[in-house]
Amino acid sequence: MNHKSSPALVCGFAAAVLTIIPGLKSFACCLIIPFAVYMALIIHQKISGAHRITAKESIYYGLLTGLFAALFGTLLEVLITYITKSNDITATYPEFEKSLQSFPSADMFKESLQLIKGMIYEISTKGFSILFTTFLLIGNVFIDTIFGIIGGLVSMSIINKKNIAQ
Repeated sequence: MNHKSSPALVCGFAAAVLTIIPGLKSFACCLIIPFAVYMALIIHQKISGAHRITAKESIYYGLLTGLFAALFGTLLEVLITYITKSNDITATYPEFEKSLQSFPSADMFKESLQLIKGMIYEISTKGFSILFTTFLLIGNVFIDTIFGIIGGLVSMSIINKKNIAQ
């Protein structure tokens, strides 16, 4: 295995496991992903020898860790949805529909509601929805890579400051 991407792979997988836990799911973007990038940079620094982390390395590891976290997180979420035939969308849909009905322009959302109902039907009967998987993957890749890059840049400054102090 390429040791250059190994820290990102390991930390991205760890972040993905943590992001599917219900209580931690809401902290995924702003805490778990940046911390995973920080750990990937620390591991990379230990493997390659003590040196100053560059912006290029921090962006690379941030992007890669975020991408791995998104891919593994989506895979795990789809797997859990397949096994349980339920997820957050199926659980909260009735409340979501009631809140949309209270809007004066609720007719605008009829097609969207039909798509969501079809997705919920597929999940509750088959355990899998290609639409759910696609939206989940796109959302995870977008969010996790952005926060991975931000986490990489912040981690770079923290690690480099710590190295200067030593």
